[in-house]
Amino acid sequence: METTHYDAHHATFSLPSQLRDRTMHMFVLKDDGPSDFSFVVSHADTQGEEDLAEFSDRLIKEMSRALPKFLLRSMQQRQLDGSPAIELTYSWRNNGIFMHQRQVVV
Repeated sequence: METTHYDAHHATFSLPSQLRDRTMHMFVLKDDGPSDFSFVVSHADTQGEEDLAEFSDRLIKEMSRALPKFLLRSMQQRQLDGSPAIELTYSWRNNGIFMHQRQVVV
């Protein structure tokens, strides 16, 4: 498979401090209709002195409230480019369709 280098730095600007960054980049296999695979990079801030494990726990709680029939299948310590990370594997139902996701939190 060929690869293409992707740089996500599109702009630099100042924002009021009360706004929160919810940046999301989504890469899919095809332009039209649902994709069997997608790669998503998103941004979320920690709260206070929250560490990686606490952030991951909060994320799991938020997803369990928001995603119908949410099921955490695994949570594992990982390294991503030499930095600590946590890999979450989970599933849920979306309009009757079984969804499966692996997420790495860094």
